[in-house]
Amino acid sequence: MLIVRSIAATAERRAAMSQLTTAYWPADPSVPVLPATIGGILRATAERDGDRVALIGGDPDPERRPRWSYGELLAEAERAARALLTRFQPGERVAVWSANRPEWVLLEFATALAGLTLVPVNPAYQAEELGYVLSNSRARRCPRSTPGVPRRSSTPREPPAARKARCSPTAG
Repeated sequence: MLIVRSIAATAERRAAMSQLTTAYWPADPSVPVLPATIGGILRATAERDGDRVALIGGDPDPERRPRWSYGELLAEAERAARALLTRFQPGERVAVWSANRPEWVLLEFATALAGLTLVPVNPAYQAEELGYVLSNSRARRCPRSTPGVPRRSSTPREPPAARKARCSPTAG
């Protein structure tokens, strides 16, 4: 019975998706836009709950899971933002090729604090897909490593497609 319900739900979703004709949905003007930034929200949360755990790495061994409090996350994100600004200008699009890892969250906050636009690149992409993302996003850079972002978890190997596409600090 569960399989039949799942198949029916999948068919309903497909039917609903086939009705979509617009990729843009206009904002609801009756709901006010908050005057907040990602960095501002992190700073306010760190001030209010600085010692609370904000992020836990996904190591299978609970004893080896890295942890960041909101205060630590803010301090490391600000340090990484300063380091990014030694290589990039505010407003630049920075493509980052990385597997899912806790430092990714830190990098998201760092790019926001630095005024950069983060262009996430799926590490499973092949060279042609990487080229497409880099050219269409107009990302000026694709660093192999991110300055100022400390690593608390294991570092994945560089994907072969990154080498083929010459994804480096001067790509783009």
